[in-house]
Amino acid sequence: IGRLPEPERRRALGALDMGLFANLFFPHYCRTPASGFHREMYELLGDAVESGESRRIAVAAPRESAKSTLATLFLPLWCICYPEEAGRRFILIAGDTQSQAQQHIGDIKIELESNPLLAESFPDLCGAGPVWTREEIVTRNGIKVTSRGTGGNIRGLRNRQWRPDLLIGDDLENDTNSRTAEQRDKITEWFYKAFSKSASKDAVIVVIGTILHTDSLLSRLLVNPAFRARKWRGVI
Repeated sequence: IGRLPEPERRRALGALDMGLFANLFFPHYCRTPASGFHREMYELLGDAVESGESRRIAVAAPRESAKSTLATLFLPLWCICYPEEAGRRFILIAGDTQSQAQQHIGDIKIELESNPLLAESFPDLCGAGPVWTREEIVTRNGIKVTSRGTGGNIRGLRNRQWRPDLLIGDDLENDTNSRTAEQRDKITEWFYKAFSKSASKDAVIVVIGTILHTDSLLSRLLVNPAFRARKWRGVI
C-alpha cells in the first residue's frame, strides 16, 4: 500500500477500517483525535455491516458527541465507497422528522459532489447519480439512500430486487413525541411494524440517539436481548 499513489493509497487504507476512512477523507469533520467512544463506534458499526449477517444495534450517547455524524454520514459513505466489503445496496435513514432525515441525505450529497479527497480516490462514483433528490439518491455505483421521518410510510421500499439492508434510526424521538405514554407507544409500534418490517433478512439495523425518557423506544431497545446495546456517558 505504501508504494501506491496517494489517492489509491487512501482508497486502499479506507477499506481496512471505517475509522481510517473517516480520518483520511473527512479532515473537516475529524479535527481532533478520535475519542474512545468514536473508536468503539467505528468498530461496532464496521463489524456489523461487514459481517454479512443480520445485526441489531442500539446506541445511547449524549448530544454533541458526533454520534449522528458517525452513523448517518461516515457509515453510509463507507458502504457507498466499498460495496464489496460492506455488501449494502439500499440504505434507509430515518430521523424524528422528514426534514431532519432529508438533511442527512443532503450531507451525503455534499461529500459526493464536492469532497476533493473522495473525488481523487473514487472518481468512478463521485458526483450526482441517476437519482438525486432531497429525500432519495441513487449513487453512480447503484446504491440507494432513502430518508423517512418517524411515522412515515416505509412499506414496500425497493432498490431493484433489494429491500433495505442497512437501516439507520437517528434520534427517532424528540422532546415532543416522547412526552406521553401514548406517543411513546405509537413510535414503538411504528418501529416494529413498519421500520423493522421493511428490512431484508440480512439487514443491519442501527438505532442511535439520546435517552429522553425511561420508557422511550431507545430505552426499551437497550434492554431488548435481540439488540446489541451500548450506552455512553458524557463525562467519564
